[in-house]
Amino acid sequence: MTIFLLFACRAGEESATASDSPVDESPVDSEETAADSPAADSSVDSFPPCTGLRVEVGGSSLASGSTLDFGESPSLSSALQQQLRLQNPCADRLRFLGHPDSWLTGSAYSLAELPPVYLEPGEEATITLDYAPGAPGVDSGTFSLPHDQPEAPFVLALQATSGAPLRLVLVGDGGHIFSSADYGLTADHDSYDTVQAHTAALIRGVCASPDAWVAVGGNAERAWWASADGQSGDSGTEAGSPLADCAWFDGRFIASDGAPLWSADGRSWSRGSGSLPGHLRAMVAGDQGVVGVGDAGTIALTTDGESWLWSGQPQSGSLSRVVYGNGRYVAAGANGLTLASADGQSWVASTTGGSGVQGLIAVGDAYFLGDGRSLYRSEDGVSWDTVNATGVAPMAGLNGLLLGVYGLGIYRSEDEGFSWELGVESPAGLGFLDGVLEVGR
Repeated sequence: MTIFLLFACRAGEESATASDSPVDESPVDSEETAADSPAADSSVDSFPPCTGLRVEVGGSSLASGSTLDFGESPSLSSALQQQLRLQNPCADRLRFLGHPDSWLTGSAYSLAELPPVYLEPGEEATITLDYAPGAPGVDSGTFSLPHDQPEAPFVLALQATSGAPLRLVLVGDGGHIFSSADYGLTADHDSYDTVQAHTAALIRGVCASPDAWVAVGGNAERAWWASADGQSGDSGTEAGSPLADCAWFDGRFIASDGAPLWSADGRSWSRGSGSLPGHLRAMVAGDQGVVGVGDAGTIALTTDGESWLWSGQPQSGSLSRVVYGNGRYVAAGANGLTLASADGQSWVASTTGGSGVQGLIAVGDAYFLGDGRSLYRSEDGVSWDTVNATGVAPMAGLNGLLLGVYGLGIYRSEDEGFSWELGVESPAGLGFLDGVLEVGR
């Protein structure tokens, strides 16, 4: 929603009036229009009388004291924004007053973009308000914009709704499927097939579309699990090599068993052309397509799941995790090796200084990597700093919340991994290997 604010102001006592202005009484050609007249360009008469603040929303008037509704967003998900366009159509310069910190009430609201201190006659500017969804419920606030013209301040009541949290799904060995509707505080689904490791029930990776969750795995053959709600679903196995991970991109689930695979529903898989030079152990969708990484430093890129562009082997050593965030792909593997790329083809190598990788996530403008002994943080995927010593492996996150696993416990951090609290513990005999949050809501 774009809001237009028109500041109507009263001409000050020192402003020139029409009677004070010099008048050119020379003859005017009958074909000369008012717009052609120099006096029309400079006269204060080009500004209407100033009668107070006027606000328009999509062509409709919005009076001071009205309510601005940001809408609804899932709890703790990305911020909602409203942009207001400010215009001073009057003869006097308009000045905004007070400190911006005093313009807003309501802890969930903030100013993402400020206007200039002054608006000259006829000038325009924008101001952007952010709403950060928190705990489920309705959040209220006010926006009061003080200025030095009549009808000040301009006031809006603010309203927005934090909806239900995004669903978290974790998967693991033994056919372990865990689902939580409150970011790991409780479980509303927790099942497993066996406590024996590396059987046909092994699930290595999980991905989500706006309408479904798909998990893949297997041991001696290909295995899949598909669900419309992240809780109950159906599963199956078929001949073929095991699958390690999947990704959703451009209407397709994409995977690989040494050769390209894609599926519209995660159940029936079609084979693409050619083969890949190594087993892909992880994949992620980004702006440039799906990047897969795997054994012997294999990196490959696809936009349809049918054919892959091999990016070569920039480093020796296996890669087992890859994420996308803040416009960059970041991969990690053995001996603390990390790689970063903006296009999925050209990569910059670095190291965390750790021993490997058990969890890697992208949250906001940062990346977090856990190797089972320490947690590391990076803003570019190249330079890494140690956050603390912890065994928690990060699996998912959004905004200020990180979600990780350690053993059979689901852990949460609200301070970028400096401290962790146990949410719920699974009774299953085997832990977790991958996780994903709901998308598309």
